[in-house]
Amino acid sequence: MAALVGLLKLVEYKYFVSELPLEYYIGMVALLFAALGIWVGLKMTRVKVIDTAAPFEIDNAMLVKLGISKREIRVGTTTTDLILGDVQPVGKKRMPAADWARGTSVPDDSSFA
Repeated sequence: MAALVGLLKLVEYKYFVSELPLEYYIGMVALLFAALGIWVGLKMTRVKVIDTAAPFEIDNAMLVKLGISKREIRVGTTTTDLILGDVQPVGKKRMPAADWARGTSVPDDSSFA
């Protein structure tokens, strides 16, 4: 009995497939590839945040030696040291220079003009 039901379903499927125009098949393939493209795009653009750095520890002895507070940082220049208290990056609010420095990465061998 199950074999007859399977055979009837196969015949029905063949009739259904032969009756549909080619545009339906092209549309189904296009939808399949569009869904696949969206899925791959979402997988590739997902941002994964991995924090492997140890928590920042303030060296109080060095702060006393340099004569600066916890909110300041000392930047070496060609002629003298520059002490930054507060900074305000473009489009952002004013913040302590030490907080800004902890969140900023500067490539090696770079200089500021």
